[in-house]
Amino acid sequence: MNLKFIVNKNVLIPRQDTEVLVEETIQIAKEMDSPKILDLCTGSGAIAISLAKHINQANVVGTDISTKALDVAKENNKKLNANVEFIKSDLFNRNKSKI
Repeated sequence: MNLKFIVNKNVLIPRQDTEVLVEETIQIAKEMDSPKILDLCTGSGAIAISLAKHINQANVVGTDISTKALDVAKENNKKLNANVEFIKSDLFNRNKSKI
């Protein structure tokens, strides 16, 4: 996606298949008015940030259980001047908190 992401031991390194997933999602979402996108287990935020950068008017939220992963995602969000909201959340628990 021509974006350089910060990664470290707290997140997985984005792979080539990730880019294919993002490209397909962009094609689908471009047909929608103001799409809402949820990236579960966001890690570095690569998917959420790529989608936010390539889809105008998208409302993108990334969630993760790991505070350390969310710190990386927030750093990438700021570095790449994206507009993604990140939420710390356990998929199997109703408790959540905005980061």
